[in-house]
Amino acid sequence: MNWASAFLAIAVLAIARVATAQCPPCAESWQTPDANCYCALYECKAGNPRCDVDVDGLAALPCDQIITTSTAPTNDWSAIDDWAHRVICIEAGDHTGRGTLTLGSSGTSGARKILRYYRQGDADDDPWRQAGTSQAKFQQLNVLGDYWVVHRLTFDSSSDQDYHVALSGAYSILSRVLVENYGASWGSGASASLGGVDVTIQSSLLRNCRH
Repeated sequence: MNWASAFLAIAVLAIARVATAQCPPCAESWQTPDANCYCALYECKAGNPRCDVDVDGLAALPCDQIITTSTAPTNDWSAIDDWAHRVICIEAGDHTGRGTLTLGSSGTSGARKILRYYRQGDADDDPWRQAGTSQAKFQQLNVLGDYWVVHRLTFDSSSDQDYHVALSGAYSILSRVLVENYGASWGSGASASLGGVDVTIQSSLLRNCRH
C-alpha cells in the first residue's frame, strides 16, 4: 500500500468514526445536542425555563395563506390578504422583487404569529443547505409587531441593494434563517438587526455579512 492509499484509508476510517459517534445526553430533558454535540442553554424550545416557546411546533402549524412568486401583485407584499392570519407561509422562490415586508401586527404570548418557509415535499432542510431555487428569498423584512416567529427564510445579497432582517418589536424570534453576502459597494449587503425587547436569533447562519 502506498502513502496515498494509506492516507485515504485513514481518512475514510476517521470519517466513519465521526459519523457513528454518539453525542452524550444533554443535562436537561428539553435539550437536544446539535451536530457538534453542543447543548444550547438559551434556545427557545418547549420546556426551556429560559425561553419556553415551542418554535418547532409553531413552525409546523398549517398555513393560513401561502404566498408564491406568482401571487398577485408581485411587486409588493399587499398579496397578504388578511393580517388577522396567524400563519403566513412563503413558498420557495425569489421574492426580492416585492421589496420590504413590514410586519406591523402582533401576536400574543399564547398565540404567536408565524412567518415561515413552505414548499411542496418540504424536507425541513436548513436554508443554507438548500439549492438557490429551493430557498425563500427576501430583500428586507422589518418586524415591528410583537410575538412573531420568523422561520427558515433567506436574505442573500447578490447585488448592491440592502438586504436585511430587523426585529424592532418585542418577544420575537428568528429561527433557522440565512443572512449572507456583501454587496459590491460600501455599505451594501445583507445584515440582521436585533433592536427590540427580548428578541432572539437562534439556530441560524450569518456569514459574509455587513455586521
